[in-house]
Amino acid sequence: MIKKNVYLSLVFAVVAVFTFVGFGESAEAYVYLDKPTKVNEVFPDPAFAGYMAKQLKKNPNDLVTQAELDNITYVNISGMGVKSIEGIKYMHYNWAFHFFGNEVESIEPFRDWENHKLNNLQFYYNPISDISPLLGTKLPNLWILHIHFLNLDNSAFDVLTKFDTSMRLATLALKGNHMDDFHKLTKLPFRGSLWANLRYQDQEIKREPVTVGKQPLVIENTSTDNLPVIKKMPITNANGGVQNGDLSVSWNEEEIDYGTESLVMNVESATTSTANYNKPTVEYTLPLKWQPLMLGCDSVVRIGAKFDPLSNASAYDAEDGDISDKVIVKESTVPVDENGIATKKGTYKVVFYVVDSDGNDGEQTVKVRVF
Repeated sequence: MIKKNVYLSLVFAVVAVFTFVGFGESAEAYVYLDKPTKVNEVFPDPAFAGYMAKQLKKNPNDLVTQAELDNITYVNISGMGVKSIEGIKYMHYNWAFHFFGNEVESIEPFRDWENHKLNNLQFYYNPISDISPLLGTKLPNLWILHIHFLNLDNSAFDVLTKFDTSMRLATLALKGNHMDDFHKLTKLPFRGSLWANLRYQDQEIKREPVTVGKQPLVIENTSTDNLPVIKKMPITNANGGVQNGDLSVSWNEEEIDYGTESLVMNVESATTSTANYNKPTVEYTLPLKWQPLMLGCDSVVRIGAKFDPLSNASAYDAEDGDISDKVIVKESTVPVDENGIATKKGTYKVVFYVVDSDGNDGEQTVKVRVF
């Protein structure tokens, strides 16, 4: 009877462990304090530590346990001059975390953060330009994400499209950033409220680089301002033409000097009778990459003379400078013997090929006359 009871106890224990690990929250993924630690060591930022100490009814130098941190369900350190959110990874049961209106430049501490209770995260009005640490979080119940009026550019869309929680958001606030490529969000099954139509006056938007000769030199107006690009816009660096119902501007490649680093489009401010739809002045920058400039030339060679096809090869790249040493012979129809001696009169071709450090290639065909 004792053996039977021991056996049943073991079975129930195994089932209980399986149930906890298999169907409960994954405890081993959380980051815990392994021993009581001073509040200002868990949260090194003085303002953050002061707030947490007050919540815990302690002094910043007092010890705090993980169990005590788990009792805090709301964290709001907005407008307190906070510069670092280090320590947030130990907060697992707060339903909201607000730290807007501070001096936080990095959200790197998010990378280790798992919180299954959090549904409201707001950190707008901070000098933050990179939100990629969000990809290291596990926030399965996040509904509200306010990241407006930061320093985000269009690269933030790449993060949002990879952020697992994005598709579950009820509200995503992006207004007041240096962003306009909102069509990327159409890749998400996102059905909540998108706040994106308010932009800074005189803001600058930098698009992805394009390679001259490989891609059209066009800036699409994909903003959500509800107003088109106005017709009379000043264009710098080159002459641009408005197309497609004033929704884009394009440049003629022949009018652009080789090596030009970027094209700039200035969209002047426009207003309507509805103040909410005023269009601010915006400066769009389209960075340019260039294909190598092939500078080889036609040549002549006497029959019976040694022919070196690369002797007339030359290439220059806007970013790399002289890259003649990288030129290779892709094709040569000049008849030569095993010693490279020209053996037959006629007119032939040599094809030069080169690739620059950006992966852009150039090709040139020259004539070689053997006489």
